[in-house]
Amino acid sequence: SGSLTHAAPISLTVQGVVVHGSIGRTKYVRTDAVTEYGYDINSQWVVYHPETNRFFVSDPAYNRISVFDAGTERQVGTIVVPGAYGIDLTPDGSILYAGTQVGDVYAIDPVTMTVKHRYLASGIGPYGFNGLTVHVLADGDLVLLGSAGGIASVDGSSNFAVWNIAIELLA
Repeated sequence: SGSLTHAAPISLTVQGVVVHGSIGRTKYVRTDAVTEYGYDINSQWVVYHPETNRFFVSDPAYNRISVFDAGTERQVGTIVVPGAYGIDLTPDGSILYAGTQVGDVYAIDPVTMTVKHRYLASGIGPYGFNGLTVHVLADGDLVLLGSAGGIASVDGSSNFAVWNIAIELLA
């Protein structure tokens, strides 16, 4: 079997791949943000909104959320939110919630990039709560993480609350 060989005709076609300028590369967009993102425990700096193809980035130092178009890789706007910190989208993508360093929670329309409602920290729940970071659950309830640090800290938050915002909206 050492000298046994086989031959078969084969055709081969090679087509070039069209590579657009930014595929496979990182493009940096200047925002003048001075927030030290690497020094803070916050996994919710950035969220992606698939319906608009936009990224939303919280910037607590400049009291805003910067908005970037993923297709053009350009900044398309800013939303004024004092101390914007941990952000998250509802499962249907209709509302972007932003927790803040002062504890207020903002409800934002991600399509129009406008603030729809501001929930004061003193009015969250029966006794008030400082919502630094917002996580949206599948049923629409919000998990609010409070101030960072503390003995019971797991991910940097010493306190948390599960807030049924639908009850708040009915009141």
